[in-house]
Amino acid sequence: MQQAEPAILAWRTLLAIAIVLPATVLFGESVIQTCLPAMRAVITWLAPDFVVENLSIAGLNADRVLRLDIANRHHLHLGKHLIAPGRSINATINILAPLVPVVTALVTALAWPDRWPRVLLRLPVLALLLPPVLLADAPLVLVALTWDFWQYAANPGDTSAWTLWMQFLTRGGRPALGIACGLLAILLTQHYASRMSRSAHTQPPGMTN
Repeated sequence: MQQAEPAILAWRTLLAIAIVLPATVLFGESVIQTCLPAMRAVITWLAPDFVVENLSIAGLNADRVLRLDIANRHHLHLGKHLIAPGRSINATINILAPLVPVVTALVTALAWPDRWPRVLLRLPVLALLLPPVLLADAPLVLVALTWDFWQYAANPGDTSAWTLWMQFLTRGGRPALGIACGLLAILLTQHYASRMSRSAHTQPPGMTN
């Protein structure tokens, strides 16, 4: 990766933020709405003993949130507790929370100086890298929140892998994942451009009259 001048990088970062943040406010909810079927499938796969009654975007006070309503399919044994089937609980997260990696990835990818055609080439790369990040964020956090409800009822203080992942995301993991995706997009496009350049230089000269 080429070294960038600090002043240029700072100005490009501010410009990228000025573009990405308003776009996120305008289109972020639509992105989450589009991902809802895939998120529902991930939650169903993660928690096969539960039925997803509702997964939707809703209003909560002045916030827009992603809300999950989930119920256990069968009797649920938690320690000495026996939970009858059909016990419904819900969890919510702010709609903007899972978009943090998207924002930081876009800002990172757009801010790093390069020729504009190569900068724009980073966007389709991010379109491939970011959906798995979204699906590893909101669904797992919602499952962790609902599972913690049952877990704390039976064994207060216990943690799970889902809880640890949720804590990682909420304590700085989201922007870290976004920056990693942005840097990976930069590296991949630079590698692609280098290969294309070498290929063009190694091609045999054409026939001339």
